[in-house]
Amino acid sequence: CLLTGQLPYARAIGVDGASYQSMRTISMIPWSMKALIGVLSDSLPLFGYHKRYYIAISSLFGCLCFAVLGFGQLSASVAAIMFFFGHVEPAVVDLLCEGKYAELMVEKPHTGSDLVSLVWAAYHIGSLIASIFVGPIADNFHPRVIFIICIPFAIQIAFPTLLGFLPEKKKHSGMCGFQTSLVKKNKQIFILAIVMASGSFGLVLVNMWANDTICLAYAVAVSVLMCIAAFFCLPVSLAKCN
Repeated sequence: CLLTGQLPYARAIGVDGASYQSMRTISMIPWSMKALIGVLSDSLPLFGYHKRYYIAISSLFGCLCFAVLGFGQLSASVAAIMFFFGHVEPAVVDLLCEGKYAELMVEKPHTGSDLVSLVWAAYHIGSLIASIFVGPIADNFHPRVIFIICIPFAIQIAFPTLLGFLPEKKKHSGMCGFQTSLVKKNKQIFILAIVMASGSFGLVLVNMWANDTICLAYAVAVSVLMCIAAFFCLPVSLAKCN
């Protein structure tokens, strides 16, 4: 609903085409910050878990953002920020669940293709259902209704996660702080994640307050910087792919 509901919402609050493109760019930035999210969850377990409470907190973020979008009278800039934080939830959940089923695929290689097929089938079925309902709701009601409906769906993933449906062993107390040894061991990956996240967050600020020429120049500069950083921080084969 974040993707399919964003356009009718933007139209309802009087956002023009160019501003909508900026709003959409800002809202998708959390997906570019997944590397930093992954490094953070691996190096700083919350209450002994690398995934459980990150997912729970991100679901709370999503729920609150949907509530603000659904009940608030927002300007374009505030709406863009809400969409940004709204995308934090699916980005975090996607990344951490992806990490878990990658582990399971390594443990049981014969289930690999079936597991990936199940994940993507569920994703596309959910996207299809959202697309079917968003149009009629937006045509017959204010698009804010879309996000009010989404509130329980945003929070629902917290419950099975907190109940342990995502298999994860709790770390003992001595491993619950910031794992500096892990960061030092993977220093180059950590640096690349910081550079990528910083560039992405900078794009949010530039899109909100700068003109199109500055936005283009910034995007090109960050792209070049990321390409250079990739060759310093990754194996050459991976850097070339990126």
